[in-house]
Amino acid sequence: MKQHLPVNLRSTAQRCVRFVTFAMVFMALSFAKAVTTLPNSPSVNVFASASPQAAAALNQISNTDFTLDYDVSVGGSFCGAYLSWAFSSGGSANLTPVMPLSFNIRGDNAGVVGAPYRLKIEFKDTANHLATVNVASVSANFQAATVTAAQITSSNAAFDLSHVLQITYVVEANVTSPASGFLEIQIAGLDFTPEVSGKPYDPSVLSKISGGPVLSAAAGTTDTNQSILSTINFTQYSTNTFGFNWTIGRPIEFVFVSATFPTNALQRFPNPLTIAADLPAGLQLSAEIHDNTGKTAHYKLDGDGVMENYSLPFGIATNLPPGFATNSVSGFVIVADAGAPSGTAVVQIAGSGFSTSGSGINGNPFNPALLTLLPGNPNASTGLGQIDPNLPVNPNTTLTSTQTSSADFNFTYNLGNPNNEFAMAFISFPTAQNLGTSFTVALTIPVGKKLKLEVHDSNDKVAAFFLNGTGQMQNYTISLTAGNIPAGFLTNSIKLIVLVADGTSTGNSGTVVLKTKGLNYTPEIAASAFDPNAVTTFIGQPLYTATKSDPNSSTTLSLNTNGVTKFTYTYNLNPTTDFVFADVALAGAQDFGGGLITALVIPSGKTVKLELHDKNKVVASYLLDGTGSTQNYVIPVDAANIPNGFLPGAVTDIVIVSDNKTTGSSGSVGYLFNYLSTITGDPFNQGNLSTLPGLPVPTGTASRVNGQTGATINVSQTSSSQFTFGWTLQNADDFVFVSVAPTQAPTMDLGSSLVLGLNIANGKQMKLELHDNAVPQHVGVFRLRGTGVVQNYTIPINAGSLPANFVLNSISSIVLVADNQAPGGAAGAALVRTKGLAFTPKLTGAAFDATKISTLPATATVTKAIGRVNGTPTGSITLSATGTTGYQFNYTLGNPDEFVFTPINFDTPKDLGNSVTFGISIPNGKAVKFEVLDSNNKKESYLLQGSGNMLNYSIPIISSGTPAGFLPNSITQLTIVADEPNTGDSQTIMVGIKGTTVVP
Repeated sequence: MKQHLPVNLRSTAQRCVRFVTFAMVFMALSFAKAVTTLPNSPSVNVFASASPQAAAALNQISNTDFTLDYDVSVGGSFCGAYLSWAFSSGGSANLTPVMPLSFNIRGDNAGVVGAPYRLKIEFKDTANHLATVNVASVSANFQAATVTAAQITSSNAAFDLSHVLQITYVVEANVTSPASGFLEIQIAGLDFTPEVSGKPYDPSVLSKISGGPVLSAAAGTTDTNQSILSTINFTQYSTNTFGFNWTIGRPIEFVFVSATFPTNALQRFPNPLTIAADLPAGLQLSAEIHDNTGKTAHYKLDGDGVMENYSLPFGIATNLPPGFATNSVSGFVIVADAGAPSGTAVVQIAGSGFSTSGSGINGNPFNPALLTLLPGNPNASTGLGQIDPNLPVNPNTTLTSTQTSSADFNFTYNLGNPNNEFAMAFISFPTAQNLGTSFTVALTIPVGKKLKLEVHDSNDKVAAFFLNGTGQMQNYTISLTAGNIPAGFLTNSIKLIVLVADGTSTGNSGTVVLKTKGLNYTPEIAASAFDPNAVTTFIGQPLYTATKSDPNSSTTLSLNTNGVTKFTYTYNLNPTTDFVFADVALAGAQDFGGGLITALVIPSGKTVKLELHDKNKVVASYLLDGTGSTQNYVIPVDAANIPNGFLPGAVTDIVIVSDNKTTGSSGSVGYLFNYLSTITGDPFNQGNLSTLPGLPVPTGTASRVNGQTGATINVSQTSSSQFTFGWTLQNADDFVFVSVAPTQAPTMDLGSSLVLGLNIANGKQMKLELHDNAVPQHVGVFRLRGTGVVQNYTIPINAGSLPANFVLNSISSIVLVADNQAPGGAAGAALVRTKGLAFTPKLTGAAFDATKISTLPATATVTKAIGRVNGTPTGSITLSATGTTGYQFNYTLGNPDEFVFTPINFDTPKDLGNSVTFGISIPNGKAVKFEVLDSNNKKESYLLQGSGNMLNYSIPIISSGTPAGFLPNSITQLTIVADEPNTGDSQTIMVGIKGTTVVP
């Protein structure tokens, strides 16, 4: 008789063992009845012979029922299903206590005529003893089959029922007809892991879980002798949602998130248990439910890449192992193993949910540059909440808040009744805003505590998060695409962000510090000592008016002037709900980006509101505290103190407001200011132009107050005394500027005034700025009015014309600015005349003619050198003579700021006449610099433009770029310079010149 061990479990040794069997043993059959519950939860497996070939498929629907579909059409083939304890606890099962063994069986094997049996059942123990019991018939309806201990021992007396390894149901070709069919077995206690597919997400049908299970996450391995390479990052978003991402390092490893119930809060789960999860598409994760006796129910969850409902069967008759304590669930676990090597998952439950002692969102090191600029200028405030609003607020409960800028807000709380009370901070948007897919704020949360953050959309849907505190300021990035975002949540329509501190999560008392960007904020400015020289000087004379909020009211208002730079308004509000204001309309938009210092007389103990209005009507507000005397007020016009979108470089109005609440129902307010009239030009006179020291160079830049500029600028210099620049402006806040900064010294001493010649379009204005080298830098601003012709403009350089503490003799740059306010229009051009600019004329060569090459005076020696702007050069240069009429040099630069040069030195200063002619071969599109040095070390420079051929270059000894004091009849050196920007990082340059000695 054949013995049918599962093919995939047989070893070579096993196939060589001859089993001794006894006479056929047949089991009794009767009507279907209750079945035996097998101990230790054996697994159900399938096998089929390979030669002759059979086919078999297994379908297990519960822990009590499985079906085998088979095909044994090939003669001599066989297949079947086997129950195995190989991987169960103990590696075997003691069947003695459960004998006789009862199971139900049905199928469509009518049998081969004359065959003695229809189905064979083989038992195998851990010593490889085999016993066989035969089934005489199989019908389409369930029949009860019973196997006794005596039947097994009569088949093999050595069989050990206390160490059973395997039970195998064998279908053989020689006794089976038809050859293709099914066999269904019912027996209890089988290991069963249901495969659960997701259904459309519906949070309303999720099972409600209470008891406050604690979440935790870890990585594990089946080989505890090896280190774990797998990683898991876990986040608890709220009491109902958590997420994790993972990477599996080895096939033997796994990661998991567990939810563990307190021992005094064990649960009874419904059947089915419905949770929601967003699992990676095409991957399968495992789920486990544990009872308090150590038994586990297993599940496989199929991922589809979207949030779905998963209904997990939870019944003794379906999937739970024998003895599972359904009323004492101790926890559940989500597992990812090598079958899902990496991914991100989100899991959601209903009910009171998880304990907040689990992991929330961890912060990252504080970095203010990464904070999100909140749109819409939201307001920050605080409020106290109660679980039962009918209870009185505890008298010991306190809540205070402080806002110090548009970026800084904090609140301190003490909960007198933490079981009923909680503290809240609100960031409320006047209109719903789009925060994108995430936003980042910074918070200081007490160490070891959690702060709840809620995001509310305009439909009152709420996404909630827990933030883990460290006691230090940390960045927290809030994802609005996380799994806890409710269905239909409008990420593009956020109306409110709430920070919630309660006794359980955040503590009964504490301080929470928020740092963000874009909060609505009205700074309160304290007075400082009056200094008229420190007051900001306006460009152009402003106009001022005084106005009542209700022109038909009985409020009285008068405006009195004391010279053109001071006024006082006196008012009496009737009714007291009125307010009055003075509007200082500036003569064109002004740049207060570096701050504003103003002077006012405000009644003692009162305040006025000062508003700055930009050209787009965006308003920055401040509260100024009065002392009753003239005081300076330093107004910060920076990102922390102005609303989103405010243009500090384009302020058009200063408005002073008095109302009953701040300044009182009646009183007087005085305002003092300085202004500089717009500078008009004088007839052009080149002799009166300033000579700029330090060989300054004009450099053009296009920019924008906010965002990416659409402006363009083109600067063209034609000599050491003249340049022009043209521009186009695309956006309202675009601007361009030309900075004239020295190259031979860090600063310029321009004396008591600067005279420039400019041609500015008629009726337009150009802004001119003088920048000193102080830290922080001071900037003096002037407006130049154009006439359409070149005029001399005299810029005063004295304490009365420039900001306080301006370093008069240390000017780092002269800046000419064109914007939509100054010259006007989207395009324009200006010409600038001065003296002393650095200028390098460009020379093009003529056809090569060897007869025109110059012969240098005797003792002209050619050498080579390599240099670098910063650091040690790593490149190379070689120099060689090319007969008696010149030389060539080859070079390679090691760094972008390296350069090579071949100086031709004279033993004594020489007079080379008006020019000198070289033949030089320069690569096409490249250039070399040619320098002429005199005995006073003054240098004349040229850029020689190459064509790829040898050309004649006639070098003037004097040109429009010749520096003042240059000695044309006392030349000590001629030098050819190659660098990366002009010549490239590796070239060969050939030079034709007569009368030189080459020193390689």
